[in-house]
Amino acid sequence: MSPLRAVHGAGPGTTVQAVVAGAGIAGLATALALHRVGIPVRVLEAGPNLRAEGTAIGLWDNAWRALDVLQVADSLRPSYKPLNK
Repeated sequence: MSPLRAVHGAGPGTTVQAVVAGAGIAGLATALALHRVGIPVRVLEAGPNLRAEGTAIGLWDNAWRALDVLQVADSLRPSYKPLNK
């Protein structure tokens, strides 16, 4: 496994108050929420780069509500394909 590396962080001279391990949807949503309330945050990821493909995610209603609060749900909905039972 490769070591974690910083993929996003507070600017030079800023004290980081939170570290998020993993740049998946949960990690990035957490980092965004912390940033929006003024908490400097650094995101660490083990992968060599961020990926935009090759993933699947199941979201329940509460997850969509949380993404709505972060104002990012609308950017995810166009690629969302509901599965029929």
